[in-house]
Order: sequence, then structure tokens, then C-alpha cells
Amino acid sequence: MLSKMVPFTLPFAYSGNKGTSEALLYKYLELQDKPVTADEYQKAQDKWKKEKEESNKKAQEDLANHVK
Repeated sequence: MLSKMVPFTLPFAYSGNKGTSEALLYKYLELQDKPVTADEYQKAQDKWKKEKEESNKKAQEDLANHVK
């Protein structure tokens, strides 16, 4: 797929209408001048996965501290 959207700048959710993979909501979407290359996409995906993992870990720790 040829795209000028910066990868993983769209909203993400496993459920709900704001978590689709299509560009229906443009609030956080970023564009770039040139099309995204496979290398750029892979780097962005690795970064996104790492940030998601850290965010999930923090949420789990916060939940464990909250529930007593």
C-alpha cells in the first residue's frame, strides 16, 4: 500500500469506532512529503510495539497499586 501517512499515528483500539485501521479520524494523523518505505514502516512498527509494551506494563503496575 502506498501511503504518505506517518505509520502508527492513527488512533488505535481493539474495540470501538475510534480504533479502526482506516483513516476515518484525522486528529492525530501525521503526513510526510514522500511515501513511506518498508524500512521506515518497520522502524515505526518496532517503536510502536516497544511504546505499547511499556504503556501496558505501567498500566498493569498502576492497577496493582490501585487495587488492594
